[in-house]
Amino acid sequence: TVEAVLQTILSAFRAHKELYFNRGILHRDISINNILHAPPKEGQPATTHGLLIDLDYGLALGVPGTTPSPVHERSGVPHRTGTLPFMAISVLQDSRFPHRYHYDVQSFLFVTLW
Repeated sequence: TVEAVLQTILSAFRAHKELYFNRGILHRDISINNILHAPPKEGQPATTHGLLIDLDYGLALGVPGTTPSPVHERSGVPHRTGTLPFMAISVLQDSRFPHRYHYDVQSFLFVTLW
């Protein structure tokens, strides 16, 4: 159902937020291929439906506000990272842009609209 799809995306967004703000990891490849639907198991909240997978292009930056964060550094990957239809517009326009948290948020919007 549409509600299940939206719950899945929201759950993956919460996982992304946890990765970035509590673990210091920026995903950088948000797409329909990296969000899985998983019905909640017994004892889990009913809002737990989505899994965010594939951290191959993830970048460890340090937890914001607690450790120095090299947000302006590139990952060392010699090309843009992400799945083309879901990449942030700024990254598509200029691959020299460092990937930022709000670019992944933009990718979640594109996934929702897909």
